[in-house]
Amino acid sequence: MLKTNAISADDIYLQLVRQFPLRRLKNDSHHAAAVKIFTTVSLAHQGKRDSAITDYLDILAGLIDDYERANELKVAASSRTPADVIRHLMAANGLTAARVAAEIGVSQSNLSEMLSGRRDFSKTAIAGLCKRFAIGPQLFF
Repeated sequence: MLKTNAISADDIYLQLVRQFPLRRLKNDSHHAAAVKIFTTVSLAHQGKRDSAITDYLDILAGLIDDYERANELKVAASSRTPADVIRHLMAANGLTAARVAAEIGVSQSNLSEMLSGRRDFSKTAIAGLCKRFAIGPQLFF
């Protein structure tokens, strides 16, 4: 029987589970780690239609959501735009657009245009904002 170099969907799923097991999140540091892995995996596989990755991310997103609801970390974003939520987070943390732009690696003018709705959020901005504010990228989609 010939061996192939292709990794099966089950193997990818198991690799992800080994990297970050799918268990109920119990504390803030576990939550932060879950958000980080969610962001990393989703950005690394953006645009791919791999059911193993999608299944893993769906379950992990549910665990993150459950933790955030239980600990009242959720921002009521149903009627808010991503820019509204980011502006709220910036104000709550006493941050200027210049400082956030520098921290996430985009120009201040680009961030201001994204926050005003004149420009879509870039991949770099989304990744940086997710990391900076410990939020999931699903806010932007």
